[in-house]
Amino acid sequence: MNLYFRDSHNDKRLIASNLELEKEIWEHIQKFLSEHNFKSYYTRVWYKDGYTWYDVGSHTEFFLVDANMMEQYENEQEEEKTIYNTAQRNKEPLSYRPE
Repeated sequence: MNLYFRDSHNDKRLIASNLELEKEIWEHIQKFLSEHNFKSYYTRVWYKDGYTWYDVGSHTEFFLVDANMMEQYENEQEEEKTIYNTAQRNKEPLSYRPE
């Protein structure tokens, strides 16, 4: 996978290549943001036109990955839901118990 930065003029430049893991993508995005003194308060991710788009809050500049990462993110969300639901089922119900 390759990671690109698309600026406000729609010019795209390569940031990193031959990435294999989601973790590597985030490391390069964070490094780029840090080098440019940009603080991201949220991230939106979607897949369109053959790229996974990462909006980190600039509204006009984006990071692009030339692979569909959405399935991986959806799988992670399902795992988190399963863990949360299992934890909730194992909890004792809240109730008042006089001494």
